[in-house]
Amino acid sequence: PNGPLGFTASGMFLYSGESAGQLIIYVEALFVKSKSYITKYSEYVLKHEQIHFDICELYARKLRKKLTETNFKKVKKIQVEINDMYSNISSQLQKEQEKYDKDTEHGLNSAKQSIWSEEIRKQIQALDEYKLSGIDISK
Repeated sequence: PNGPLGFTASGMFLYSGESAGQLIIYVEALFVKSKSYITKYSEYVLKHEQIHFDICELYARKLRKKLTETNFKKVKKIQVEINDMYSNISSQLQKEQEKYDKDTEHGLNSAKQSIWSEEIRKQIQALDEYKLSGIDISK
């Protein structure tokens, strides 16, 4: 096939909010349906593209974990710290997405595809306690 069989537009979205005097940082893995496509539909291609989103969710959980484990009372420039964490994990996410496509040959290597599917599923499960998007950083 010429070119990719599909494309998943996804990313991490970071925003803050206040609730009862607490500062909440939200990290969401987003799938952008209007920018995503499959050129030749098959369950197989769909599964490959789904893992791209799962990788995004995995890194969103990694960022939530990092936010949860940081004692922001000891941080002087909270916004700078959060932006640095976000940038760092975003670049790891991007590298992982590229590695996934390269390793699975954009999903054409079914053996590698199975390995990735299982590995990402396990990693997401291991970070299950970070599945909720809102992190209270004021504690």
